[in-house]
Amino acid sequence: MNMKIFFTLEKKVTPFCSTISSLNPILFVFAISACMLLIECTLALVLVSILGLPPRSNIDSSHKTVLILVLFIAPLIETFLAQLIPYVVLKAFGIDNKFFLLFSMASAFVLLHVSAGLTTTLVAGVVGGVFLSYAFLRFSETSLFFAYLITACCHFLNNAFVLFVLLLLSEYL
Repeated sequence: MNMKIFFTLEKKVTPFCSTISSLNPILFVFAISACMLLIECTLALVLVSILGLPPRSNIDSSHKTVLILVLFIAPLIETFLAQLIPYVVLKAFGIDNKFFLLFSMASAFVLLHVSAGLTTTLVAGVVGGVFLSYAFLRFSETSLFFAYLITACCHFLNNAFVLFVLLLLSEYL
């Protein structure tokens, strides 16, 4: 990527990140989840309608097991595997570079979503990985437990939003 483009993008994104970072934790969770949903829906529409990638297979929300898995178990386990463990391991090796930490944690999150197909990998994995890793890093200086809790809450709320949108669109997919 051309460095001029990167720095131009950074100038536009930095004020947005500063604004979100300054919110209290509850508003932060809602803001991050809403941003994730907006970008995920936009990207999903582009991938499915314009590029012709297959949509995610329908989720049958009538199964309580799926709801429990998607809403509660996945956020807890994926936050542990994709944010907490990479953060602790990299910090143990003395790595403090926020960009490298974010990239590593987001990559781990992407890997957890590869088996769900290309659309889900790009939409949930990449977008979710970046936003959730950012959330974890934002609160990691306060406490790792608090960072874990806030990130899992963002993940839960995003999954709830996504399930709601999928239910609304289920007859069209």
